[in-house]
Amino acid sequence: MEGAFLNRPLQEELYVKDQHATRDKAWRLRKSLYGTKQAAHNWNQVIDNILRGLGFEQCKNNPELYFRIIDGSLITIYVDDLLCAFRSHKIRTAWELAINQYFTLEEKGLPKRFLGMDIK
Repeated sequence: MEGAFLNRPLQEELYVKDQHATRDKAWRLRKSLYGTKQAAHNWNQVIDNILRGLGFEQCKNNPELYFRIIDGSLITIYVDDLLCAFRSHKIRTAWELAINQYFTLEEKGLPKRFLGMDIK
């Protein structure tokens, strides 16, 4: 998902130093930035809220796995990559339309490997 870590406003004040400035200048960050400690946590809150809003539940024993009972959809998350499984093209298309309201998806086709596992 393009710009996934950059979509959540920060809850705390966070400043970064401007290395190119001639004087000591710092910029206050309004949203998460790659490399900050808060970025992954903030991203997780964003995607969790969106998936729950789309009817998904988080697996209690495997928090990176989300499922939707009504249509059997599964989504697993690794950092900002999603691996999705849908029972029909119609369900997939509806999900893509819904998630595209929040993010720009980068379709990579059918997976061959995920987290070191071969997929057939």
